[in-house]
Amino acid sequence: MLWKVCLRKGNNMVEKQLQTLVQKLKGKSVYVNLKQIAEGKCKDPVREVIGISSLLTHSLIEMQKNKEYKLLVANLYEKLGSLIYNLK
Repeated sequence: MLWKVCLRKGNNMVEKQLQTLVQKLKGKSVYVNLKQIAEGKCKDPVREVIGISSLLTHSLIEMQKNKEYKLLVANLYEKLGSLIYNLK
């Protein structure tokens, strides 16, 4: 499950937002990347950063329509910062 990789701690509303957003991304290249991340098959840390960054971008677009997405955006931003900080 992608939410276990992307989110700090289980928040039902944020988990549902993430699931809804990922479903909207089916058929796009970012979906394949996110699926690999969720399955632990993404071995390239830069590719993982790109995937989460793209997910963050799509979350920001959703936030324009629905301000409740700000919690998801904050979680993804934190995850992205952590991934970038730990790049070697």
